[in-house]
Amino acid sequence: MMTEQYSTNLGFQIESFSEIGKKPNNEDSILVCKLESGIHLYMVCDGLGGHPAGEVASQITCETIRDYFSQSKLEEIKIVDILQSLEAAKEAIKVKESAYPETLGMKTTLAGIFADKFGLKIVWLGDSIAFHIRDGKIMFQTVDHSYGNYLMYQKGFSQQDVALHPKRHKITRVVAAEKEIKPEIIDVEEIKEGDFFLICSDGLLEQVNKTVIEDRFTKTTEIKELCINIYNTCKNKTKDNFSMILLKVIRNR
Repeated sequence: MMTEQYSTNLGFQIESFSEIGKKPNNEDSILVCKLESGIHLYMVCDGLGGHPAGEVASQITCETIRDYFSQSKLEEIKIVDILQSLEAAKEAIKVKESAYPETLGMKTTLAGIFADKFGLKIVWLGDSIAFHIRDGKIMFQTVDHSYGNYLMYQKGFSQQDVALHPKRHKITRVVAAEKEIKPEIIDVEEIKEGDFFLICSDGLLEQVNKTVIEDRFTKTTEIKELCINIYNTCKNKTKDNFSMILLKVIRNR
C-alpha cells in the first residue's frame, strides 16, 4: 500500500494499492505520478483476461503514457495529447508483440485522472472505473465500454434483454495493437476541497458497490482510513485482481 501527498496549484492526498486477489497473477498496473512540469497522472490499467500477457499490456500502457508526458514537458494537458499518448502505448504494444510472439493479442483497459494547473480530465476505455465523490455522494461514475451498455444506450435494448445477451460483458474499447483507440474523456468543471476521485479495476467492485462507497465516504473523510477500509473489504474475498487509487483534493496552504 502506498501513501503520497502532492502539492501544486491542484493538490491531492493519495492512497493506492494493487492486489492479486485469488488469481494466479496480477494483470493490473497502476500509475501514480507527478511530473516536474506540474502534470499529475493517475491511472489504473487492467489487462484483459482470456488474452495473453495482460500484465504486460497494462504495464506498457502506464509506462508509455508516463514517458510521453515526461518527455514532452507539457504544462497543460489537451485532448490531442491524451490521444497521442494512447497511440504511443498502442505502438509500444505492437513493438512488444513483434519481439515476443507469445504476447500477440494482449489488451488492457484504462481509467485515469489527468490533471494540470488548469483543471482535471477523466479518461477511460473498457471497464476500469473512475468515481467523483463529494460529501459522501457519487457525483459521477464512468460507464463501462461493454457490448451490453452499447446495446442499451446506443441501440435501445431493455435491461432485461441485455441481461440475457451472451456477449453483454464483452469489452468494446481497449488499448491494443490491432484496435482503434477510442477513449472517453470528460472535463471535470467543478472541483472543491474535500472532493474524492476513486479510480479502480473492476475487481474492486466484487465487494465494493455504489452503496458501500457512499456508506464509507459518509462515515469518514480520512483518506488513509478509507483506503484501509476498502482494502480490508476486498482482502481474502475478491476473486479478481483489485487495484485502487484514491485522491483527495486539498487546498494548498
